[in-house]
Amino acid sequence: MTNGNLTGSTPIRITVKFDPGRCSPNLRLHWADKAARHQAANIAAHCAWHGAGCPTVEGAVTVSLTVRRCRAMDPDNLLAGMKSMLDSLFCRRRHGWGVTEDDSAGFIHYGNICQETGKRWRGREEVEMEIIAR
Repeated sequence: MTNGNLTGSTPIRITVKFDPGRCSPNLRLHWADKAARHQAANIAAHCAWHGAGCPTVEGAVTVSLTVRRCRAMDPDNLLAGMKSMLDSLFCRRRHGWGVTEDDSAGFIHYGNICQETGKRWRGREEVEMEIIAR
């Protein structure tokens, strides 16, 4: 990695300290509560990106996700709960910061998505991302 840019097959690892269950589409929340949770996901993603050294990639990437939380979620609800976080991390054009220029299918391909669950993750929820240039 040079100047925060991905080169070759060197993976980028970003760990976002946020529980995707907080933004689950199954939660029935007031719109203001929902907006606050999505904003918290954006802030957590931004902090994690800075903590990883502000990495950027020109072109497409493959993103593998490991979600750590106390209880398992349905795979579709899991991805929906991560939408704000992923939109923030992978759309430099919209936000002025992020790993890739855009978050469309031409730029992002999802690899393995797995969950590690158990009581040890209660209160320590996180999403670890491994990003590899395609």
